[in-house]
Amino acid sequence: EREKQVRVICIQNITQEILGHNDAGLVVVPGDNEFVLLLHGRLQRTQALEDVLNEIADSMQSFLDIPLSIGVGNCAFHLGELKYAYDNAVRAISQRFYREDAAILSVEDVLLRKEKDKIEYSSKFSQIYAAQESFLSQLRSGEEAACGRELHELFALLSQGHLLEIEYVKGLCIELAGVLCRMLLELDETGRENF
Repeated sequence: EREKQVRVICIQNITQEILGHNDAGLVVVPGDNEFVLLLHGRLQRTQALEDVLNEIADSMQSFLDIPLSIGVGNCAFHLGELKYAYDNAVRAISQRFYREDAAILSVEDVLLRKEKDKIEYSSKFSQIYAAQESFLSQLRSGEEAACGRELHELFALLSQGHLLEIEYVKGLCIELAGVLCRMLLELDETGRENF
């Protein structure tokens, strides 16, 4: 317990020293393993902010051998906005598990990433639909080699992204199997279609 208290004091002192040296703000310790930096608004979205935060992260690593992740919220213009800024910083830091390379995560980056994911998801969905339709078209026409290529393309699309929920992929595969079964039944009934 004492070692933990000493570590918290060291982290707080090193952080405050860096913030004070750069006239950047102050550090508050609201709980275990949580340090809140209240930074001057003039640092908002600047290289100076990134430099200060990198200096803090680098110092923790070099002096205390502590890998550090920092979540950056939005700028609070009034005291009433501090809670919102804090919540956004927490939201940003929660993304550290998805972005192993980044020690400093900004809520703006997280929101931009979510917007990019929406666009990527929409594009991926369109590609999957087109590949599925192309596969079924080739299957109906009896083009075995083209059918194999289209099926390979469809499964390559399904396996590419982190954007697709596993349940969506399972559902699509079940739907595809159902369509194939119906086509085989039609073939059996008519005897005229060519596969």
